[in-house]
Amino acid sequence: MRIIRSAVLVTLWIAGVAVPAHAMNWSLGANLGYTSYNPDEGETVSIFAWPSTTQFVTPGLRIGFMGDNPIHEFHLDTGLVLVSSDGASSSIVTFTGNYQYNWPVGGNTGPYLTAGGGASMIRESDGVDVNGTSALFGGGVGIRHKMGNGHGVLRGEVRFDSVGEAKDGSLILFEKGTDIEVRLGFDLWDK
Repeated sequence: MRIIRSAVLVTLWIAGVAVPAHAMNWSLGANLGYTSYNPDEGETVSIFAWPSTTQFVTPGLRIGFMGDNPIHEFHLDTGLVLVSSDGASSSIVTFTGNYQYNWPVGGNTGPYLTAGGGASMIRESDGVDVNGTSALFGGGVGIRHKMGNGHGVLRGEVRFDSVGEAKDGSLILFEKGTDIEVRLGFDLWDK
């Protein structure tokens, strides 16, 4: 629980520093993605999803905002998975707060760098409830293309995240490892 509170506080702090409240532009977007999850122990898992939200840690719905200066952007990536069968259920909620630096270029296409962190909260129930939280931190590099008058943006990104172990007592729900992702996405801006 302490990790979640810390992540929320850091996210709010970054949002307050990076974007003045009087001049916010909001966006809503999604990611299509391929993820290679490489646990420290066990087999590598490859995942393709659209939107990019999976049983693992890849968020799929993106909520972004920026101030007057379009070089600085902040976005919250979120994901939710609910699975239920024969009285057993499993849920994973993922969120990451990210800062994105958009290189100033003369045209509509330009590179960006992004970095951030967050958590995945895992809950499983099959007569007995088990819960765990996995921290994740990382960054990526990408290219974005503004369409038309800038209300739409297409993105392509390669991202690396360090994923923490999630456990309930001695039961490991999710192994520590590394995510390598390729994301394709879009954002609709309310400018």
